[in-house]
Amino acid sequence: YNIHICHTGPEALALLDTIRPDAVILDLCLPVMDGLSVLRQAHYKPPVILALTNLLTADVLRDAMETGVQDVILKPCTMGHIVEHLEQLIKRVPSLDV
Repeated sequence: YNIHICHTGPEALALLDTIRPDAVILDLCLPVMDGLSVLRQAHYKPPVILALTNLLTADVLRDAMETGVQDVILKPCTMGHIVEHLEQLIKRVPSLDV
């Protein structure tokens, strides 16, 4: 994987529209602009979007799915857990033969 790291919502939005990644792991609680706002404002939505959050409610889950998120992981979590979920999501997208 090629990994790009952003520290704020606006930085994530700019990078998302610039590099057009195949997959995104997005924290829903980013500084300045939250992850769902990033997805709502992005011109490009990757085929795989995995969200991380420390507060998972029915409303958060509904809003995440409405913005294109395929899976949500509750924090804290391990890197292994994130990679496992990401790999499962990638397998569901035929055009991403990683």
